[in-house]
Amino acid sequence: MRRPATLVLVLVALLAPTLLLGQTSVDDALKGFDEDETDAAPADNPLNEVFKGFDDQPENPRSVDPAGRAVTGEPGWLTWGGSFAEELSYNYSHHVPSTGQSDHRGLSSVKTRLDLDADLHFDSGWKSRLTGHAFYDAAYTLKARADYPAGFLDGYESEVEVDEAFAEGPLATGFDVRVGRQIVVWGKADTLRVTDVLNPLDLRLPGRIDLDELRLPVTMSKLDHHRGPWTLS
Repeated sequence: MRRPATLVLVLVALLAPTLLLGQTSVDDALKGFDEDETDAAPADNPLNEVFKGFDDQPENPRSVDPAGRAVTGEPGWLTWGGSFAEELSYNYSHHVPSTGQSDHRGLSSVKTRLDLDADLHFDSGWKSRLTGHAFYDAAYTLKARADYPAGFLDGYESEVEVDEAFAEGPLATGFDVRVGRQIVVWGKADTLRVTDVLNPLDLRLPGRIDLDELRLPVTMSKLDHHRGPWTLS
C-alpha cells in the first residue's frame, strides 16, 4: 500500500533538477532586460563617441517667429530687407553694326544689382517706407567703353536710384493718406495693363514682361476711405 507514495517521491526527486535547470536557463535568457541603459553600455564603448550628442538638446536654440523668419534682434520700429542679383546676357544672333554704331554682339551684359528696402513704424499708426537700388554693368568695361556713346553709358552702365519714399497713416476715422514717391497698382494682370496706368514703365531693355520690375515710382498723394469691405481711393 506504500508503493504510490514511494513512486511520487521518486518522480519528485527525478524532476527537481530539471525544473531548477529550466529556471536557470530562463533567468539567463532574460538577463539584462531590466538593467538601465547606461549600465548596459560600457563606458569605453567606441560607439559612444560616434553617437555622442544626437540626443542632446541645443543649449541656445535659435528662435523663429511665426512667419518662418529667424529673429535677428532688430528693433520693432524697423523692418528692412533686400536682394542681390547677378545678370549675364549674351547676344548670339545680332546683325553686324553699321559704321559709327555700337557693337552689341557677343557679351552684352554682366550686371550686378543690389535692392534695399526699409520700413519705419511709429506708435501713432504711421509708417514711412524707403526703397532703392544700385547696379553696375561690367560688360562695357570688358569690351571697350570707347565704342559706346556717353549718353548710352549713362543709362546702361551704372545707376543709383531712390525708388519709393513715402509716409502713410490714418488721417481720420476711416481715412488713410499716403504722400510721397510711390507705386500704385490698380488691378493686376500678367503682361497686361488695363487700369494699372498710374506708373510709367522702364523700357530700356525690351522683352521684359514682369511688370513688378518695370514700374517706375511717381510723386503723388493717395487718399483711401474704408467702409466695411469697400475701399475708395
